[in-house]
Order: sequence, then structure tokens, then C-alpha cells
Amino acid sequence: MNALMMVLLLMEPFTIEKVVAIVGDEPILHSQVETLLNEAGVMLTGDFTLDSVDPDYILAMNQLIEEQLVVQASKDIGYYPSTGELQELVDDELERLREEYSSDEFLYGYIQAMGGDPTTMPSTEIESVRSYLASDGFLEGFVMSAGLTMAEYRAFLADFLGDRQAAQTFIGYKVQAAMAGMPVSPVTFLAANPDLVEEVVMPRHVGWIYLPILPSGPDLDAAMAELADIRSRIISGESFEDLARTYSDDGSASNGGSLGEFGPGDMVPAFELAAYALQPGEVSPPVVTPFGVHLIRLDQMNDDGTIRASHILRIVPADQGDVISSLAAAEALRESIVSGEQTFEEAAMTHSMDRSSALDGGDLGTVPLNLWIAPLASAASDLAPGEISDAELLQEAGAVVLVKRYGEAGEMDWSTYSSAELTGIMQEVIYQDTYQTLVDSLRLVVPVVLNFQADAI
Repeated sequence: MNALMMVLLLMEPFTIEKVVAIVGDEPILHSQVETLLNEAGVMLTGDFTLDSVDPDYILAMNQLIEEQLVVQASKDIGYYPSTGELQELVDDELERLREEYSSDEFLYGYIQAMGGDPTTMPSTEIESVRSYLASDGFLEGFVMSAGLTMAEYRAFLADFLGDRQAAQTFIGYKVQAAMAGMPVSPVTFLAANPDLVEEVVMPRHVGWIYLPILPSGPDLDAAMAELADIRSRIISGESFEDLARTYSDDGSASNGGSLGEFGPGDMVPAFELAAYALQPGEVSPPVVTPFGVHLIRLDQMNDDGTIRASHILRIVPADQGDVISSLAAAEALRESIVSGEQTFEEAAMTHSMDRSSALDGGDLGTVPLNLWIAPLASAASDLAPGEISDAELLQEAGAVVLVKRYGEAGEMDWSTYSSAELTGIMQEVIYQDTYQTLVDSLRLVVPVVLNFQADAI
């Protein structure tokens, strides 16, 4: 749970009317379920009541119940951290928060929320704001805005982090024991446990159309013109590195715009498409991505398909209007497919910005659905063979996608995965199976009482 969400949660009065379940002697609050849903990007409707059987709500509540079952068992066994360990956990979390608040993402959002423009603000002022956001004073003020003292917030963090640490330690020992008998070959294990693979991995043959949410408006036009001018200066002989240090809004500016080495899938598709189309030393025209406008220079093309590149970024955030427009465009594209104007494959080849799959009509092959992007896994798992999802918003990726499920589930082609990836998948299968077995056993001995009607628990 994000620390920002935890503070907001504490602002809610803990009244008995908001208790939706009791695990042993610990309550599960409606506000906790709501917080978990908000983190997952699910907003409750205004007429939501505790009698609802909304499946997202039930899943979130069930997750909290399972977590509390494990926490109580770990306390009973004696895995709870000592007082000294708790204080160390709290100190580490507060330091992580200071780093989060002084990150570029939070910094630029804060400046904009305060009515400033990070694209025009002098770098000295930006760094001054960054220092403030990393200070104890900002953190204390933020906590006080939620009606808490730092002592109260530290006590809350100690409880939260202590519970999490105890549960992780308990589950860790269980998983270690289960993995002790793990076969040397992950492929052998996965092939020998098809039921577990189906339950935990859920392989499904799917395709997608990937549409980035791009900014628009006067700010975009200004950034495009500015970077076109900077590109002309670079071509005329000025240093790319010096101009990046002066004009780029990205944290890479201090390194002359260098992004280091990356490969396919490491960057958003619009950026990656433009970067891989360059020749070494070439500078792209202005490229629009969900983050703003870039000039990209390809520094090196490696034999293994990875590249080294640098960029100059002018941040132009997409606004709510851009999101709404992208969702509407995706739904219109879906309607054209459903009505027979074009096939899904034709639309993917024409419109999808994920060029690696667009060339195959959007076909992603058989993917481990439950280990995939969470919103897409949820959307695809509900599709009948041949059906196409509604437009799905991927907030963090700055994109909208349409997903198609093909008729056959298909078999996982494990040969396309590295040894490390296969080991990770095997461990995830073992972890999920061990966790679910543990939770099921705890449900038999720890009473769980629901405070509202729900058939799906």
C-alpha cells in the first residue's frame, strides 16, 4: 500500500458502520477496501453500498481478509519484528518517502499543482523545490494535513510494516520449504504440473491493439517548435550533450541526455519505434510520447538487439481530455471491428503502436495471463474466444488497449523464455500455490465474520 494512500486512509473515521468483516478479532474496514481499489484504479460508483456484490469489491475485501489471516498466524508463531527492528523499518520507509517525493515524477506534478510550469522554471528553482520535497518539514506538513502528528504516523507505520514483515517472513519459510524439493529444470516442473500452471499462470492466446495517450494543445505545439529549433542547432554543430543539460526536463539531463543501454520492450512503444528507426549518430525529428516531446539520438546499435540512445525531453503531460479522446478513439476502432468494417488484425497493423506485434496483426501468442499486466489480465480472462474487450486504460503506461482472445488457449512456448525467467515463473507458481494452501488452512481455524451480504466470498 502506498504511503500516500495510508495517510488518506487514516483520515477516515474508524466507525463500526464501516467494518465489513472481522478476521479473528481484527476488523476489515470499508475504507481499507476502498483504498485498495483506488490503488488498482477501480473507483466505486456514487451509489455503492455495503450490500453490493460488485466483484472488484469482493476480490479486494477477500485479499485483505487473506492478508490478515497470515498476519495473525505469523504473530502467533512468533515472527513479529522486535521494537528495534520496527523502528528501523519505519526509518527506512520514511527515507523511501523522501526519495519518492523528490523524484522527477512527483516534483513536476507538485510544481504543476502549485500553478508552476516545470518547462519554463529555472533549474535552480526546480532543485530548490526538490530539496524542500525531500525535507523533514515537507513530510511533517503532509502528515499534519491528514490530522496526525509524526509520532502517530510513525506508530501507524510501525503497525503496518510490522504486520507486513511478519507475514512475509512466515510465508517465506513456507515457500522455502516448498522450493527445497524443486526440480533442477523449471520446464520439467511446469510440464509436470499443468493444473498449477493453469491456475496460477493461466496461459491464453491473445492479441492487442496498443494506442498511446498522447498530449495535445498549445503546449505540445510550443514544445514541438522548440525541439525542432534545438535539432537544427545540433545539426549545425552545437553539442547534443550541452543542449540536453540546458533544455531537457528529464533526469538524464545531468548525463547529457544519455539513457544508457536498453532493449525491445524497455521503453514506451512510440519512443522505441522512433529510436530503432535511426542510424547511429542520427538525431530524430521531435517525437511525441505520453511523457511529452523528445529528440532522440541513437548512440550505438548492438548485435544482441539492444541499443544505446540519448534524448532531450520537454515534458508535456496528457490531460483528462487526452485520456477521454483516446478512450473514445479506441471504442470507435472497436466498433468498426465488431461491425465488420475491418478485422482486428487489419486494425492492429494500421493503428497499433506496438510494432513488434502489429506486424503480426496484434497477435501476442500465448501469454501467462495471470503474470501479465493486471488490468489486461482481468479484461482478457473474462473474454469468450473470439471476443474483443472494451477499451482498457493502462494509466501507468499512458496507453489505451483493445484485447482479443483467440479460440484456443494454446500452449506456453517456454523456449522463448530465459533461464532466469523460467525460474521466476516456477517460483511464482510455487509461491502462489503455497500461499493459497496456507490461507485455505487458516480459514479452517480462524473465524471470519462478514458484516454484509455477499455470495462470492
